[in-house]
Amino acid sequence: MSQLIHAVARIRAMESELLTQNSANRMISASSFESAYAVLDELGYAKESSVFRDVYNYEGAIEAGLFQTSQIFKAFDIKSVQRILTIIFDIQNIILYIKALDKKSETNVETLVDSSEVISYGYYSKEILDNAFINNSVPSDYVELLHLIKELDKYDSLFEKENIVEVKLFELARKEAGKNYFLLSFLSKIKESQGLKRDILIDSEEILEKKYSEYKKLITSVFKYTSKQEQISILEILLDEEMVSFLKRESAGKIDGYEVLFSFFWRKERNARVIRSILLAKKSGFSPESIKAEFNAFIF
Repeated sequence: MSQLIHAVARIRAMESELLTQNSANRMISASSFESAYAVLDELGYAKESSVFRDVYNYEGAIEAGLFQTSQIFKAFDIKSVQRILTIIFDIQNIILYIKALDKKSETNVETLVDSSEVISYGYYSKEILDNAFINNSVPSDYVELLHLIKELDKYDSLFEKENIVEVKLFELARKEAGKNYFLLSFLSKIKESQGLKRDILIDSEEILEKKYSEYKKLITSVFKYTSKQEQISILEILLDEEMVSFLKRESAGKIDGYEVLFSFFWRKERNARVIRSILLAKKSGFSPESIKAEFNAFIF
């Protein structure tokens, strides 16, 4: 318990270093990639390492920032907790794989697992969990996601009547899994012409109705957009917003407990993804206006 209290105290001190809407706007509006990168210094990324003085090694700086967060997992000594956490990254990897099937995607399927596109998946599996539990192969299709959903159901039954720490983490993991499952269901419906078969989402309707009905209104809200790519982008933003809002509600007012750690874990990881996306856009020469159009709906 003292280890947990110490970890929570550290997390509370680190919360001030999380990306805010104001910081994101400053990065987006910066006159150059270098100026945008400089904002990371204010967020506590790689402060103690001279290795990352080369601004174009921004991937290393982001990983260094995530390494801080990895230390909180020393408070976990329960294998089931570790497995539930890794399910999240398995799911993210599958999401990226499905996106890579789109010919317009810049993600290379063959190098997906080693790509910086899956920075959180690869980094956390290596630095925190020593590659235990995680399936490091590229999935052949996203029916594998159903297996992860069903594995979460197994934990659901196991923790149903028990008041133990895994319960809260399980609830968060299932919510994240549901978010991504809905996204994949949506992707499958609009990409059937590209060879993605709807029937591989076995039992999808039953699973969605039973576990994830709260996401239905988000999906229907994006159909007003005419572009399919815009629908996907907006849906991802809305689902991410809902998850972050949930995490903030769960940890609000808590001075100890695992809720604080779980919330920070997902928010920090999400920070890394947003920061990376902004820096990639700046490096590629996109205008502040075009970048802002993609990120103006994000909350932090």
